[in-house]
Amino acid sequence: GLEEISKTNHLNTAYFVKRIESLDHVNIKYKNDYYNEVVLEMKNMSASDCIQQLEKKKIIAGLPLNWFFPHLEDSLLVNFTEVHQKKDIECLIKAIGELQ
Repeated sequence: GLEEISKTNHLNTAYFVKRIESLDHVNIKYKNDYYNEVVLEMKNMSASDCIQQLEKKKIIAGLPLNWFFPHLEDSLLVNFTEVHQKKDIECLIKAIGELQ
């Protein structure tokens, strides 16, 4: 039940974190402090620009944190749940990788 779902959520996020950290233009904020959400810091663009570019690829990526914290213009909150499969996560990683 819920224990299995929560485990899947965390494992999906951990998988994403491990794979996305190889990209030079993305930094993971709070790297050791996440469960099923992770904050990405985009080094070459604002979070809003990142979201707009990903939307062109038909990907809804996350929430720009500057909506709530104006000083975090380059930060994006990304969430993973049990509905996300590895192929979905890989698709997001590839798309973010192409944003350089």
